[in-house]
Amino acid sequence: MLYAGFWKRVVANFIDGIVVALLTVIVSVLWSFINRMFLTTMLSTDDYTLFPSEDYLFVSNAFIPLLIYLCTMWLYFALMESSSKKATLGKMMLGIIVVDSNNQKLSFWRASGRYFAKNLSGLTMYIGFLMAAFTEKKQTLHDMIARAYVVNKEVVNFTASAYYQQHQSIQPQQPQPIGKGYSVYSGFWKRSLAFLVDSIIIYPVIVIVSLIIQGVKSQLNDNLVDDSVLMLVSFGRSVIIYAMLWLYYGLLESSSWQGTIGKKAMGIIVVDGANSKLTFLRASGRHWAKVLSILTLCIGYIMAGFTAKKQALHDKAAGVYVVNRMSPNQVDPGYYQQQPQQPQQG
Repeated sequence: MLYAGFWKRVVANFIDGIVVALLTVIVSVLWSFINRMFLTTMLSTDDYTLFPSEDYLFVSNAFIPLLIYLCTMWLYFALMESSSKKATLGKMMLGIIVVDSNNQKLSFWRASGRYFAKNLSGLTMYIGFLMAAFTEKKQTLHDMIARAYVVNKEVVNFTASAYYQQHQSIQPQQPQPIGKGYSVYSGFWKRSLAFLVDSIIIYPVIVIVSLIIQGVKSQLNDNLVDDSVLMLVSFGRSVIIYAMLWLYYGLLESSSWQGTIGKKAMGIIVVDGANSKLTFLRASGRHWAKVLSILTLCIGYIMAGFTAKKQALHDKAAGVYVVNRMSPNQVDPGYYQQQPQQPQQG
């Protein structure tokens, strides 16, 4: 798909929110340090006319920090999206970029206009943001106002290359699919983000279950229950926790989704060598093979960053692949004879 999906954009914005928060904290700390030095100097004098007024205190302690936050947000998005990268850090991590109708980077002022137009998307009870989920070209309200598009970088780069080679009478080089329907192995960072999303989903549930079982264990201990029973409860808690993790990964990766919620959010799936979905047993085998990746001091996980097919140790053990979900026509040989899809003016 050329245009970036809704959930990809949500995760990118989540990452950017963390980045902006950190930048704001850094700039605010610097301002606080400068302001404190100034106030210390003023208060150390005997001239009461130099003492800071209430207006100054309000401006320095409330207005300027707010201004720092707003300016940091604006400059972060506008500068990054008008740079050669065409994307913020969050978008870069997810492989998406912001372009105009000619697939060119936005100017600083156009990127600024797009940023401030987000206020209109917010004023519509956030429906302006949700529009990215159902509009034809996955545009939000502020995208439409700025006449901008958020697209998948890999697809844009490939179609541009295919278009160039086609007009040079050269047969465009085809990607190396592992089977019909998918062409790109998922990168290390995309998988890491998917794992982070899955952790946010599953671990709070595990903590709640653990607390409930711990409460039961404490109640039994107060009633002077035999130690063997307490040990059985502790063992049962471990079994339940491991079973929850196993079923979460095993059932979802062998379902029609072919991936967990985190993988679905990142647009990636788990397939076998024929690009078919895994059976429950094979998905279970892949899950438990993660023990091997852990026992290698997590080098088994890091292998996904440098192996040819982006496989972790447990992927190799199970004979599976983690790939980017793409529409079948993106690896159909006939597709490369067509003019590449470009964002249309509008």
